Amino acid sequence: MPSVIVSGVKEVNASIDHLMLKMSEAARNTVVKGGAIVAKAAKEEFTELAVNSKGEARIVGGDGRFRGERSGAKYRGPNISGMSRPHARTGKLRTSIGVHEVSQVGPGRWMSKTGPTMAYGRRVEMGFHGQDSKRRNYDQPGYPYMAPGFEKARPELEALYMDEVRKAME
Repeated sequence: MPSVIVSGVKEVNASIDHLMLKMSEAARNTVVKGGAIVAKAAKEEFTELAVNSKGEARIVGGDGRFRGERSGAKYRGPNISGMSRPHARTGKLRTSIGVHEVSQVGPGRWMSKTGPTMAYGRRVEMGFHGQDSKRRNYDQPGYPYMAPGFEKARPELEALYMDEVRKAME
């Protein structure tokens, strides 16, 4: 890192102000780019592979039926991997995942909301057990996609943070 020679109070204050602006920019870049990394990883958690009632592995189509089937039961079982991953039936939930509401919350402090805009996104992630507002009873398991997406993105997020700080300090 190159050294900076500064003399006088005005020069020191100007140098500090400049560094604070660069660090704030680095923080904003980390939030925006990091959110995009998490969103991409969360979208990759969705699968189109499912197992039908006969135990046959198929790719689920946009209408919830197995591709190539004209009629029949819609998918209702575990996916082919046996893991609790959500299925992309229409793709709307997966497509809605993104970085939203980037804002500065203080000097050098930025935040964003990264996640889906579809109202049922939390219910898919967390599951739902109980009665809904229409008095229907559910015992729906969660199919996490945001939390695993974040965990898979963590190493790339840490590298992004270090890279942005390094660039700001140069």
